[in-house]
Amino acid sequence: MDIKKTYRKFYPAVGLGVSLLVAWQFLVQLMHIPAYLFPTPLDIANALAGHGVGMLADLGITIEIALCGFALAVILGSGIAVLMVLSKRIENAVFPYVIIVQVTPIVALAPLIVLLMKNTFWSLVFISLLISIFPIVSNTTLGLKSVPEGLISVFGLYNASKSQVMFRLRFMSALPYFLGSLRISTGLALVGAVVGGFVAGSTGSNSGIAYDILQDGYNLEVSQLFASVFLLAVTGIAFFAIVSMVNWRVLYRWHESYSMD
Repeated sequence: MDIKKTYRKFYPAVGLGVSLLVAWQFLVQLMHIPAYLFPTPLDIANALAGHGVGMLADLGITIEIALCGFALAVILGSGIAVLMVLSKRIENAVFPYVIIVQVTPIVALAPLIVLLMKNTFWSLVFISLLISIFPIVSNTTLGLKSVPEGLISVFGLYNASKSQVMFRLRFMSALPYFLGSLRISTGLALVGAVVGGFVAGSTGSNSGIAYDILQDGYNLEVSQLFASVFLLAVTGIAFFAIVSMVNWRVLYRWHESYSMD
């Protein structure tokens, strides 16, 4: 792998980002927009410098919630997908409820979840789980079913057991689908942690960086609010980058989506 070539792919994005920041700073100053309405990048940087330690501590809580929700989504989502592929009856029974979880606005259910579970941390983990599990169930199920009939017939000729077909054939076929779903679910898990944090934070509970965003909004500390959102964006990018690296390490040698050309 050519490291320099890989880094060069990011040059246009970095250049566009720097240009947008410069334009943002210039236009806000030119139009004399006050910081409490729309801060400049320098205002946000100053907010980070002045309050970054506290923000990072609260961000750590949000990251912990998101990672717990994501881990549970991976375990439960992949398990549900395997069960649905093994048994059509289980699929018919379970999949409608998976759809219901996906299409129901979790924002509407979040206050009820926080109220019923009482423990703020685990209620937010549960909300993160609900938001992030659907891509894993859906993509993994699709991958487990996307096996050519010819290969299944070959395994049948050698009297392969159901477990051998599942783990040596279907699992390998589903691996790109499963890993691709993780890139979606990591971001959704973070969204779930923040959405749940807004609900729990409105009750006065310290629920991560979402609580900071609520307080900054109430106090019109817009620069600090933007700084918190910036930290969340960086965290989301880091999650995506880590999972993408795992995808590449697992698939680049044999899957066409990671062609070395």
